[in-house]
Amino acid sequence: CKPCRDEHRFIKNFSNKENINVVGINYKDNSQKTIKWLKKLGNPYSNVILDKNGTIAIDWGVYGIPETFIVDKKGVIKYRQAGPISDEIYKKINLIINEIEK
Repeated sequence: CKPCRDEHRFIKNFSNKENINVVGINYKDNSQKTIKWLKKLGNPYSNVILDKNGTIAIDWGVYGIPETFIVDKKGVIKYRQAGPISDEIYKKINLIINEIEK
């Protein structure tokens, strides 16, 4: 989707940080198209989980895509972003990540 494409550069930046694991969820998409998309734009994900039926999204309470969750080492959700990451949101997430790393 266009919002996913728009935020992809931010996701790539997160994946370049030390101690950050970026996990993607392939939400109801064709796996082959996803592979092609990631080859074209770059794959910042350490793992991509297939959510063919949307059950993972339901479990996490996703109500709009893309959504981003910042989860600390203990598995606690520290931040949730519904919708694409913008420049302003990217700065906010970086501050949260820096706090978690302390």
